[in-house]
Amino acid sequence: MIPMLIIYILKQSTFGKSIIKKFNAFKRIFGRGICFVFIFFVTNAGASNLNRLPKTITYRIVKNNKSVGSITIKREKLGNSIAYTLSSKIKAKFIVEFDIEAEEKSIYKEGALVYSSIFRKLNDKVKLNQSLSLVEGQYVLKSLDATEALSLNVIYRNLITLFFNEPINVKKIYSDKFKKMISIIPLGNGKYKINFSHNTSNVYHYENGKCTMIEAKGPFYKVKLVPEIL
Repeated sequence: MIPMLIIYILKQSTFGKSIIKKFNAFKRIFGRGICFVFIFFVTNAGASNLNRLPKTITYRIVKNNKSVGSITIKREKLGNSIAYTLSSKIKAKFIVEFDIEAEEKSIYKEGALVYSSIFRKLNDKVKLNQSLSLVEGQYVLKSLDATEALSLNVIYRNLITLFFNEPINVKKIYSDKFKKMISIIPLGNGKYKINFSHNTSNVYHYENGKCTMIEAKGPFYKVKLVPEIL
């Protein structure tokens, strides 16, 4: 989510973890799972910070100093579950005009990711529609064409969480689009880089644990995602 949406859009248009260890020592929530609630504890030094995080964040998508769209991410706590929902609408003109809509959702129960989905539509044509579910300790991916079981160890964060909070001591993160773990490279001074395929990368900027900007770069583009309210 996310910045990967920007990468996808622009590729179309260019033509050419101490708390977790302690927790796991007492109890394994799932044989395979993604724990995000406890990463909040690690990165924000206590559960009270979960309540201090904003429930909704809107990022403006800026290209050449011009806003071309926005991404809104909502966080909702329901009992022992945390749900993240991302929605985006972008209208941009490069050589031709593009209308892009995207939706993503991630649900964490007792710290483990039990469901996520990603949907993207370009000019009224569905380009990506898939979901990931935790079934009896195994992640099952369903797409338009197939259903497959993914060989994943315990994963503690996916990309959508980077909108909300700094990945301190997080070495790898799950990408729903690429269906795999991707390394996080600390650059210092609250900056973290993630390299994707095809010479694309994102650099995340944080201040006091909050994301203040995301730079998405590729061979033919450079855009920024800037939160409207910090």
